[in-house]
Amino acid sequence: MDKNNYKNVILLAETFQEKAKVQLLLEDQKEVLDPFYGGEDGFNYCFQLLDEACNRIRKSLY
Repeated sequence: MDKNNYKNVILLAETFQEKAKVQLLLEDQKEVLDPFYGGEDGFNYCFQLLDEACNRIRKSLY
């Protein structure tokens, strides 16, 4: 998610505990930029970032 999505979700959280659960997907709290304006390369780059992040999360669960 990008920082605008993050802010919107935080506004929906009602408690500190709910807010603490919300974080950006990428390491170092980097945002996933909208790939729409990057053409096919933008979508490929976005997929690569998300795939790596999901693999990192999967590995952390085991």
